[in-house]
Amino acid sequence: MFGPDKTLFVTGADAFRFYDNDLDGVQDQNEAPLADVVVTLYQADGVTPVYDIYGNPATDTTDAQGKWFIDSLLEGTYV
Repeated sequence: MFGPDKTLFVTGADAFRFYDNDLDGVQDQNEAPLADVVVTLYQADGVTPVYDIYGNPATDTTDAQGKWFIDSLLEGTYV
């Protein structure tokens, strides 16, 4: 997961999404992964979308395990 300010300092990004029933930021056994969720990266301002080095939007959709991955990013700070 992201840090408390939800900022990534990377050239590729990956993580996973899940139903956080108790809102503790930790996936417990009874908290299912979130599949088919579109993940979009934004610049640090939280408004401007990020594009990869090929000019494509920095988006991915979570798989059955809630995992996603976006690569080919320019180094930067993303939310």
